[in-house]
Amino acid sequence: MGHGTAHTAKVSYSQMASVMKDLNYANVFIGTVEGEPEETACEAVIAAVKEAGYTKVVLRPLMVVAGDHANNDMAGEDDDSWKSMFEADGSFESVTCQIAGLGRIDTIEQLYVSHTQDAIDSLGSVDTAAATTAGDLEDGTYSAVFDTDSSMFHVNEACDGRGTLTVKDGKMTIHVSLVSQSIVNLYPGTAEDAQKSGAKLLEPTKDTVTYSDGTSEEVYGFDIPVEALDQEFDLAIIGTKGVWYDHKVSVSDPVAE
Repeated sequence: MGHGTAHTAKVSYSQMASVMKDLNYANVFIGTVEGEPEETACEAVIAAVKEAGYTKVVLRPLMVVAGDHANNDMAGEDDDSWKSMFEADGSFESVTCQIAGLGRIDTIEQLYVSHTQDAIDSLGSVDTAAATTAGDLEDGTYSAVFDTDSSMFHVNEACDGRGTLTVKDGKMTIHVSLVSQSIVNLYPGTAEDAQKSGAKLLEPTKDTVTYSDGTSEEVYGFDIPVEALDQEFDLAIIGTKGVWYDHKVSVSDPVAE
């Protein structure tokens, strides 16, 4: 079970399924949380497994980290989890889950190490600069990079990793459009503090993003306060499952618009 996407890149999942068949892995089926492309939706995967005649099912995350999607969307006890839906179908002798991300596979780890080293080498010598505050920028709007520590929580691919930074009266706020409407609130701080009485949560806006192929999608966006550029800060998120998670984010490379 991978993540899935409405972007044209979703063809990668279909291609992966074709490669599995070409390699004679007839017992491997590719699915996604988002159900895009359509043949990767849980219902479609259940039908395909039944048609192939298999009765023993092992669910594994097709994700680098076995996090929320693996533990809840795939292996959770809710009626809409993949495990529950396979069991409810009644066609299978057993349905088991393996909670281990691709990042636990040594070959995948080495690919990340190799790619990271290539990226570092491509930068050459980089000077370390002090963090930039609102007082260092003139009032106005800027395009700025919004980095996160998660492959599941990030700027929509249509925005090239950037958001709109607004500087006004000594304060900075960045507006970012996310990948879907699955994250319903943010909190500038830790997940623990977000759950305290009186915590002021950031509410979503509805943004329309347009992809390179011309298709559009309505996603959630957020206005996030920024104390300083080039400096990590805590940002907690909560999704439709109602669980808070801690993340580290940073804003950098402001370019005047």
